[in-house]
Amino acid sequence: MIDYLKPEEIYSNMSNGNLSKKDAMDLIITLIENNDYHMIRIEALEVLEQIGLKNKKLFKILENFVVSDEMQLVRAIALRMLSQFFPKKSIDALNWICQSDKSPIDHNSHISFAIMYDLLGWSDKAPLKGIKNELSSKLKPYVQNYINEGVVSEEAILLALLEVQHGTIKLNLVESNKFRHLGQDELLHYKINEIGNVTGIYIGKNIYFIPQHIYLLQHLEEFQLSGNFVTIIPESITQIRSLKILDLGWNYIKLIPDSIGSLLSLNELKLNNNKIQVIPNTIGLLKSLEIINLGDNKIKCIPDSLGLVKKLTSLDLHKNNIEKIPESISKLSSLKKLDLWHNKIESIPDSIENLKSLEILNLGHNKIEIIPESIKSFTSIKNLDLRFNNIKEIPYSLSSSSVWLDKLILEGNNIKNISNIRE
Repeated sequence: MIDYLKPEEIYSNMSNGNLSKKDAMDLIITLIENNDYHMIRIEALEVLEQIGLKNKKLFKILENFVVSDEMQLVRAIALRMLSQFFPKKSIDALNWICQSDKSPIDHNSHISFAIMYDLLGWSDKAPLKGIKNELSSKLKPYVQNYINEGVVSEEAILLALLEVQHGTIKLNLVESNKFRHLGQDELLHYKINEIGNVTGIYIGKNIYFIPQHIYLLQHLEEFQLSGNFVTIIPESITQIRSLKILDLGWNYIKLIPDSIGSLLSLNELKLNNNKIQVIPNTIGLLKSLEIINLGDNKIKCIPDSLGLVKKLTSLDLHKNNIEKIPESISKLSSLKKLDLWHNKIESIPDSIENLKSLEILNLGHNKIEIIPESIKSFTSIKNLDLRFNNIKEIPYSLSSSSVWLDKLILEGNNIKNISNIRE
């Protein structure tokens, strides 16, 4: 059996058929048992969740983490997995936690508490009644603060959970017209409509998970959790049909759920600086999208369905592993900015000339060798960045293009003759 030190390498070998699920799980568990570094334990748990095998060995590992791990984020992830994989068997462990911990929510327990409440605090099942009452009692003071500010009770619970998870610092209520203009030092705020429904949330740090019951915020229009530690976009968030802005940039997200296509009111989707590898085909269902930022991820392919998003004005896919610009991109007639800087693109398709609204095209740091003659059709482009490619000559058509170009960047290429370019 091959021994790999990193959890993701083990998972990759399983995905490639070099390891069975059982062997992969055994390697991960061995890694956990022989490693004290908390990031390895977190990554190992995430991989175990992806593997999805449920057996006595996994239950015991998760139970031990929940009860005794020194890092509360590890305990929180194990708690989520324990409830998800073993809903009946986990009740005794959860009851024990609630009964043994009578202290108020503090910095040693706030993440675990928030996850436990999200998993069990809404349940009507008889065996969980005692746990639910204990959790509700602890959360009540936080909930009441938001009710006092006019928030409807069920939505106040979700704000309280986000507050507790962040570290028991209350979210500030702000006026709607000021919501998007607050400074970077004001990272905890929310807004409501005239009848107390939450319409906007902005939390800039210390959030580790999005509550499964986020779907209860059916009037939410702006949800901004950029710069946190979120690893999963819950399917439930795609039930919020009112959502217009979803900003989860600078997190640790690996997967965009296919159900993202249900957010038909979405105008802005920002998932930059994550670990995303695939853009789902359902992205093409988002007819209202105007801005997409998926820069600095691990994406290899742009789906053809993206060409169906006709209202798109800005597409940022910089710093990925994209090798080809699909023909479907040429259908984005409203596109003004296309940023594909730092990918692995080898050619510019002639069809891109159909982007009649394009003003900014950034293809720097790729593997492009030829600038197509169709560049002459780019009369709308003001900024063209082709720096650090493998370009050896400039087409004559770029001479006339330089009349309307405000900025043309060609440094870092192998161009020997630039006589075609006008001053």
